[in-house]
Amino acid sequence: MRKITCAVVFLCVSAIAPTATWAASSDPLDGVPLEHRTTLRAVAAGYRSVAKPHYRVVGTCSAESADYAAKTMELLYYNLSYLFAYDGKLQQSLVFIFANREQFDKYREMAAKEVTPQARGFYSPAAKAIVTYDDGDRALLTRVLMHEGSHQFLFLVAPKAPLWFHEGVAVYLESSTWEGNKLKIGVVPKDRLKHLQDSIYKGEQPRLETLVVMEFGQEFTLVDYGVAWSLVYFFATADQGRYAPRIQKYFKMLKGGSEADGAFYESFAKDFGPEGFNALERRWKKYVLEELK
Repeated sequence: MRKITCAVVFLCVSAIAPTATWAASSDPLDGVPLEHRTTLRAVAAGYRSVAKPHYRVVGTCSAESADYAAKTMELLYYNLSYLFAYDGKLQQSLVFIFANREQFDKYREMAAKEVTPQARGFYSPAAKAIVTYDDGDRALLTRVLMHEGSHQFLFLVAPKAPLWFHEGVAVYLESSTWEGNKLKIGVVPKDRLKHLQDSIYKGEQPRLETLVVMEFGQEFTLVDYGVAWSLVYFFATADQGRYAPRIQKYFKMLKGGSEADGAFYESFAKDFGPEGFNALERRWKKYVLEELK
């Protein structure tokens, strides 16, 4: 298994092959599920599309935004593949980017009413697509693409992945920042860390044994997000990368169809001896409170 030994990774956008022309092809909605093509056409006209090896961006946004999104998504794929030691194939995945909030809201109301009106973007399991819009804020667009793209990857490649893993990986990657033409992965979100540390001091954080078996549809609080993110960060980077092969094993078990609780114990808790979850929780708390900066 591939061993991760560094918390921060730089991925260079120039390493991604040039994007094909952002063009109004014979059918830019080709490949989009039929019912969603109908919805997209009801929302707006003038769609264009651009394809990369692993993603296809469809939308009404500018050519610059489409090119940016396509390259960012390819970087996300390479980082997820590295994190999980994944060398399998990913079907060319869809990303819908609207030119403005009005078009985005119209699509959400027609195709995803369950999504909160405050959402900046979301992953649609029905369309198997990331849905967002462009308002010129590149940092925010990056966060949405990295977060929702993590959900998309896990739903498509490891359908058994549980709620905590989805949100932990998504938050781990959403904090990525650009430094020149390089995307910096593994940045610690200071506000989230401070909130989590305060919650631990107050004893308000959930037990790990409870969090890791939570299911989609259950309430997932701000503290839960913090714990999930810090667990992924811990397993990926703590103790000189000692647990990195474990996160790869966990992903492989989930991808193979293992149940989440058994996969977590076998991949992580078992490694901490007879006390299992209790010993893991003590080590994780020490890491969050004393070592994570």
